[in-house]
Amino acid sequence: MVHEEIELKLLLEDQWSYAQLRAWLDSFDSLVVAQQNNCYLDTPQRTLQMRRVMARLRLIDERAILTVKRRKSLQDGLMTAEEWQVELPLGHSARQLPNAGALVGSLPEEVAAPLRASGLDSQSRLHVFGAMQTNRRIYTLAPADWPGIDTDVCVELDWTLFDGQVERFELEIEHRLAGQMAPAIQAQLDTLAVAWRPA
Repeated sequence: MVHEEIELKLLLEDQWSYAQLRAWLDSFDSLVVAQQNNCYLDTPQRTLQMRRVMARLRLIDERAILTVKRRKSLQDGLMTAEEWQVELPLGHSARQLPNAGALVGSLPEEVAAPLRASGLDSQSRLHVFGAMQTNRRIYTLAPADWPGIDTDVCVELDWTLFDGQVERFELEIEHRLAGQMAPAIQAQLDTLAVAWRPA
């Protein structure tokens, strides 16, 4: 089943900005920490990338989640996308999927259908074209916690390593009102002297 995702993604310019924002968010005692390993999949011809489609296998807490995401728009860090995902059974196919060059036709229909709609066929093979490891800190903030926000909001603060080398720091807020929240979120980052830019 397709899900529409509306997400504000802001890149933090450096580790100091990440630490500054993390210290402020940690004061709210609503923290969950998740370690994620992500593999990004495409055909050798990069068919999905050319069509603004992303296929990702995420391993987290003994779970394997395969996601297909088709970006509809991205402006000033606000992204809207269609998203399909399915949890794969661990043990046989999920952990071997990135290395095997998985056939689209062998995947669950929930994700195979949008891949076919993106120009692949059942015999197309997906291979890994990038990997990253993310330490994700997840905070649930009440309206009183973030100035200018009048609803509960889930805030994700990421420290990511790409292929074990390049670091990236990111703030993500997935919410149907993320676009309306953006000015208040950006103002609070400025108040905290956090250097940021749209993703």
